[in-house]
Amino acid sequence: MQQFSLTQRTSTMISAAVAAVVVSVGFLLSASHAYAVAPTMLSGATNTFVEDATGDGTVDKITITFSAAVNINDSALDGFPNLALSNSCTIPTGDYSSASTTTLVITGLTGCTAGNTALTPTVTYTALGNCVGDGTICDQATDLDEMANGANVTSSDKAKPAILTATTGDNNSDGTVDRLVLTFSESVNITTGGADNDFTLVASSGTATLVAAGYASPDTTMTYTITASATGNTSLTVAPTYVVAGAGSIIDVNSNEMNNGETVAGTDGAKPAVLTAATRDNTADGSIDQLVLTFSESVVITDGGTDNDFTLVASSGTATITAAAYGATASTLTYTITTSVTGDTSLTVTPTYATAGAGSITDASLTEMNNGETVAGTDGAKPVFMSASPASGTAASRSSSLTMTMSETVASATATTNSGVTLTCTISTVTITCVPNHAFRALLEASGAVASVIVLV
Repeated sequence: MQQFSLTQRTSTMISAAVAAVVVSVGFLLSASHAYAVAPTMLSGATNTFVEDATGDGTVDKITITFSAAVNINDSALDGFPNLALSNSCTIPTGDYSSASTTTLVITGLTGCTAGNTALTPTVTYTALGNCVGDGTICDQATDLDEMANGANVTSSDKAKPAILTATTGDNNSDGTVDRLVLTFSESVNITTGGADNDFTLVASSGTATLVAAGYASPDTTMTYTITASATGNTSLTVAPTYVVAGAGSIIDVNSNEMNNGETVAGTDGAKPAVLTAATRDNTADGSIDQLVLTFSESVVITDGGTDNDFTLVASSGTATITAAAYGATASTLTYTITTSVTGDTSLTVTPTYATAGAGSITDASLTEMNNGETVAGTDGAKPVFMSASPASGTAASRSSSLTMTMSETVASATATTNSGVTLTCTISTVTITCVPNHAFRALLEASGAVASVIVLV
């Protein structure tokens, strides 16, 4: 039989006990790691969501919530390479490291689709297989369990809708702004509340107000009917500002209401219009030879060389534009024209714009005038004397009357001789007949000269 001393037996028992403890501790550590759950990214509107921090209509911020506290290892020299966002969103360079956190907030996202607050990018994690590498996300309790490779979550929309553009329009083409078209960063539900006081409007000139109407509509645009105090001005711009205290509301499909005070600078979208087309007799010979167009704003007139941008319709006979260089930037344009009817300053000429012409007429925003834009011609030419009887240089007797033929019918006429005698005049279409009330002698001047007889019409 083998004999053991007390000392040997004690040493053997202690060694066995130590070995048992080591095995037990190793088992516990292994078991703890085996049953630990790797952290995940949580979905839901209060967990992982995007916002538009700058209010410009583009997603630029994301909040990610984890299932447990995590340790985040990151370097300030990169843009968190292990996290990728869809929709072209890019994480900016920064230090996102944290010893223990349940949320990760990233601001300043770039590359996200512009003008789209409905964007909900997916976040995807790429694992490194350890918890010490740059960009790793691991369970904080053990710092051994890394988030699974390919773990992903689709963010929720908490970005408030924004106004991208506020563009004016002239719906009836009369040269006065009467519409305001708002474009939003996503489809919105518009509730008017009946008072149409959800927006205040500031016009670039004068005032602008919303016309009460039912504007409720789920859409990315809304066209408001407005009244502007500045008429005949299609360069007018209108800036809207949203008021949450209004009777209605503007919210997206996820119940995010537009920010109070949301605004955007107004832009000119109204096409220029022809306000007037007035004739002239530039040579004062009784025949129309010019047509002056007045526009609703300063326009850029490009002369295509063929002068076929307008067709002319005369109230009698025909009228055509005389070829010339008419290119200019102005609010008026004077065309030299030729008319088939002469000796008639009452002639009017109506122009009609053709976009198919070789030239063009646009405003400063490069908005071209409507095809078919027109306005009724007006008589802007002054009447002139065409002839007089007795003829010029003829002596007149006590009972002589003065008969003058005008270039158009006049409404009234008075005449005085060079000696101050007032004549009584009657008008019959283009003929003015004046009779003296006592003897006079005068030299009569035809064709509008007033040395001997002054006629006021």
